[in-house]
Amino acid sequence: MLKQIKPYFFAGIGYNLDYYMDIESDNGSHTTLNQFTDYFFGTKHNQNSFSSGPTVNLLYDTRNNSINPLPGWYANVIYRFSAAKLGSNDNWQSLYVDVRKYLLLSKGERKNMLAFWTYYWTTLSPGSPYLNLPSIGNDPYQRSGRGIEQNRYRGESLFYRKPSTVVI
Repeated sequence: MLKQIKPYFFAGIGYNLDYYMDIESDNGSHTTLNQFTDYFFGTKHNQNSFSSGPTVNLLYDTRNNSINPLPGWYANVIYRFSAAKLGSNDNWQSLYVDVRKYLLLSKGERKNMLAFWTYYWTTLSPGSPYLNLPSIGNDPYQRSGRGIEQNRYRGESLFYRKPSTVVI
């Protein structure tokens, strides 16, 4: 839920619930996911991974809409806290910051624009389950890392940037 605080600026709260069952490594060997990833949280053999907790969200958006993004700024910050008191396997926190800028290159009937997109996603404490770690293609709209297999890159922090040209 978001509430407008000022023009273009919104703040709100959310709730995330992730439940992963029967997690196995499918790499052709008989190693466990814990052995395959060398990561402790959310990879135990024959154990499900459960994360439950609130988010705090800040959004700044001057775009007309997502299809016509001029005049051009979008920034989204999501702080997530998953707590054992709410049923999570472990207490853990993460921060996601997404910033986009759209520049008009030509005026007229066809609008050419240059778009810049970057995001930073990190864990703030140990305990993040393996499948909740920052990874390519797991951003809120699954748009990062085009051309790269989803989840190919996964770790405790991820920085992504992408410039592109758009014609409307």
